[in-house]
Amino acid sequence: MKRIGLFAPLFSLPNQYGIGDFSECAILFIDYLSRIRYSCWQILPLNPTDLYGSPYTPVSSFALDDIYVSLTDLKKRGLIGEIIPYMDKSKRVNYAKVRKYKEAYFNLAYDNFVKFNQSINELNEFKKKEPRIVEYATYKVLRRINKSKYWNQWKINNIDEKHQDDVNREIFKQYILFKEWGEIHNYAKEKGITIIGDLPFYVGYDSADVYFNREAFLLDEKFNPTVVAGVPPDYYSEDGQLWGNPIYDWNYLREHNFSLVVERILFTSKIYDVTRLDHFRAFDTYYEIPSDAKNAKIGEWKEAPGYELFDYLYSKKPDIQLIAEDLGDMREEVFYLRDHFNLPGMQVIQFTLIDEEIRHNSFPHVFKRENSIIYVSTHDSYTGLGWIDILDEETRNAVINYLDNTYGQHHVITNLFNYVASQPADTVILSITDILRLGKNGRINVPGVKSKNNWTFRLKDYVGLMKNEAKLVKLVTQSGRSA
Repeated sequence: MKRIGLFAPLFSLPNQYGIGDFSECAILFIDYLSRIRYSCWQILPLNPTDLYGSPYTPVSSFALDDIYVSLTDLKKRGLIGEIIPYMDKSKRVNYAKVRKYKEAYFNLAYDNFVKFNQSINELNEFKKKEPRIVEYATYKVLRRINKSKYWNQWKINNIDEKHQDDVNREIFKQYILFKEWGEIHNYAKEKGITIIGDLPFYVGYDSADVYFNREAFLLDEKFNPTVVAGVPPDYYSEDGQLWGNPIYDWNYLREHNFSLVVERILFTSKIYDVTRLDHFRAFDTYYEIPSDAKNAKIGEWKEAPGYELFDYLYSKKPDIQLIAEDLGDMREEVFYLRDHFNLPGMQVIQFTLIDEEIRHNSFPHVFKRENSIIYVSTHDSYTGLGWIDILDEETRNAVINYLDNTYGQHHVITNLFNYVASQPADTVILSITDILRLGKNGRINVPGVKSKNNWTFRLKDYVGLMKNEAKLVKLVTQSGRSA
């Protein structure tokens, strides 16, 4: 059956505590999806982010970001008392302030947990079951002790007895977070909602992943990256995108069953139903940039052992559900790899509609593929209206006239929704920012640019989405998706 769903970052959901989190706001969104008969919720990575809030530079691939803790859940568990709302009307997420606000409640919750000896045995079992969480907690405390310096500059690399309680405090956070997310995930399953998660291809240098697995990366004798990740100049940036993440040592990984990479992918299958593999191209060919480069103009494409890796991955978990993010400037071999493992690809009509419908070109391996997911916009693109606004007048008129002639003279966003819903793609994902008909203010991220607006978009309430319920249900009825 063909499906339809919504894209909504968790951090964008409205509540009283400065950021969408593992609380009632997520339950309400799942209920909303159920009411409008949409069967998928696509989110962004839930891992601890970098200082800029980017979920694509994770501090750990195996931990959840403690900014998502539900304070109301802590209160229900009897671990904290009254909660003072914070930044409940703010239009943007302020990560630093929200973290500081929630930290005070988390500390109180841990102190009470220890004081009243609540579920200590369960916490100890969690520690045994999740060694990567123990690593993350250790890393976080060591980083604090070493005054937030990069780990290759640390003077102290061991936890002494006086800091062990700090490590346990961090493990407790993860214990609570996993319980909360597990309850939300189970609720979604009960409602028939598939959660589509996301896995960044790379990890951050300043991370537990690199610190505890440094042999899996290309580092020099002082543990500095010899090369870093990014992509060459493209649609998004004339200088390319210099991400700065360390590059995997594929020779080492091949000799060790692709250890860390496979483990990262398998972990996502525990917390999501389906995982979108970000930057899928790098499983075929990845871009190496000298570590001292100022931009991504100078670099070299290298081949990755994608077939070997996926063969091993599927031998470990044959039923894992994956999506290949195959957008951008691709060589044909990327599609061969995708199709060999029968992975759904992605289509974003901002990059295809003009060529396919307006200019009548034909790229069937991209545009008319049923085993794919189609979008009006994504977290990295303009919103639908933002895209229409930047088109030159001739092209904009051609797009609008084509849509009007095909679907009737409705609002351009309505017709963009009609267009994607009518395509052969198995799954349609609409963004909440497009449902609300937002322009540039609704953009989630501008790739390759450090901006205070990246990863901070936030709904103040659900009123706008609720006003659109009837229209979204009508789209389901007309398209025959998710019925």
